[in-house]
Amino acid sequence: MKKLLWLIAALMRVALIFSIVICDELIGKEKEHPVNAAVPVIDTQPEGAIYLQNDNASPLSVTARVSDGGTLSYQWFSSDQADNTGGTSVGTEAAYMPSTEMAGIYYYYVVVTNTNNNASGNKTAKTVSAYAEVSVNTSVVQSAGTPSYVTAVNVWTYPTEPNSALPSGYTNWVKDDLYDPDQGNILNANAGDGGLGDWIRFAYRTESEANKHEAIAEIAILVDQVQPPAGWTKIDVDLNKGHPNTSYLYLVYRKVNPSDTQAIDFIGSYSRRIEADNQTLPGYSWVYYTGGEYIGLTERADLNKEQPTANWIFLMVHKRPFMW
Repeated sequence: MKKLLWLIAALMRVALIFSIVICDELIGKEKEHPVNAAVPVIDTQPEGAIYLQNDNASPLSVTARVSDGGTLSYQWFSSDQADNTGGTSVGTEAAYMPSTEMAGIYYYYVVVTNTNNNASGNKTAKTVSAYAEVSVNTSVVQSAGTPSYVTAVNVWTYPTEPNSALPSGYTNWVKDDLYDPDQGNILNANAGDGGLGDWIRFAYRTESEANKHEAIAEIAILVDQVQPPAGWTKIDVDLNKGHPNTSYLYLVYRKVNPSDTQAIDFIGSYSRRIEADNQTLPGYSWVYYTGGEYIGLTERADLNKEQPTANWIFLMVHKRPFMW
């Protein structure tokens, strides 16, 4: 019996020693190969936007996830450089509302941090988002003290590049930069196509409240050689002039009537090498197609329709309140 008890005690001592050795080895391995907090994964990057000064902005946001059950935190930065380093700390939430108080171009990015206090190694890990460009532009519409409306619009074509002289009786060229009509280049509606097609320009006239019954309420682009909708006037100049195998496009407009509550006071354009995002630029309205399949005015009008190598060019209009 004594021998059996001795044997059991000896086996227990061996098991204890073995357990201590195994634990020491595991602890040593953990110290040698600690488990760090997981690096956050960003699923949705912040997106840039264009605003007029003092307009209401949409928040910049980011969506991120982490695989180890840690806690995510956010740190937004603003910079005047197109980069995602440096800058000034501006926010600590998953979304950040950019300011539109000052005109300029601003770049924002966010650092996402995962904190996992159960990690045996580094308890935090970070991921930096791409930067988003936010442009805040000075408003170009007439000031409240000098109200006026667009009362006439017309189209001119030229076989070669013309000078900048305005046609008689017109006060403004439509420029190729919606936000900078005083300094931007004059819009060529056949731009970006390797020199094909005629030069096509738009000009309009603005007049005071005294002639408000002549104000233009809507403009659109008529597709193909069809009649415009009732109450609309067609300018018989093909906006694809000089381009074979493309649709006929014509500018059409409608003047105000007693039921209108807004009228146009500024015409601009929005030109990009790729199609513009389906966004609403604050204060402005897209010009749409009309005629044929486009009679519902639901598709934004690309002035270079069916020219795949040319710029996307969209007309935009700004409106202000109108009372008959």
